[in-house]
Amino acid sequence: MIRIEITNEDIIAKLQALQRRMSDLSPLMAQIAGIMMASVEENFAQEGRPKWAALKPSTLAARAKKGHTGLILQDSGNLAKSMVREFGKNYAAVGTNDKDDEVKKYAAVHQFGFQGSVTVKAHERKTAVRDAKGKIAKRKSSVSSFTKNMNIPARPFLTLTDKDVQKIIAAIEKYEAL
Repeated sequence: MIRIEITNEDIIAKLQALQRRMSDLSPLMAQIAGIMMASVEENFAQEGRPKWAALKPSTLAARAKKGHTGLILQDSGNLAKSMVREFGKNYAAVGTNDKDDEVKKYAAVHQFGFQGSVTVKAHERKTAVRDAKGKIAKRKSSVSSFTKNMNIPARPFLTLTDKDVQKIIAAIEKYEAL
């Protein structure tokens, strides 16, 4: 699972102090996980906060050819749908579920970016060609395995804004006052 990890020292110190007083912070952790999940959903809706790098013209053309003109990172919607929140007596987490290996790879590539070469397996490619009479004929052709260089910019979706951090701090302070 790829997770959001809070490294904000103020939040960590407040949680540690609270944990010393109480052994089960599950209700608070559920609230924090909810705040983090709402942040991730907003990141998808706004295409990043700050904005993600724009898609390349070739990617836009390929998506349009398939009839998809939607939001970045939501071609199939599987990544956004894979988001889960978890919490327990001393933790809150948001990330991708561990069920789909392809989504996990896709998530990591987009969260952190990727630059390097990948091997594309041999496959069949379907093409449409016009014959002499203008009639369209569909053909299959074999494509050998090949190496492709890729440069995919990071489009981090597991992030918190300063406003989200303030919401978490406010939730902790409200819980402390109980």
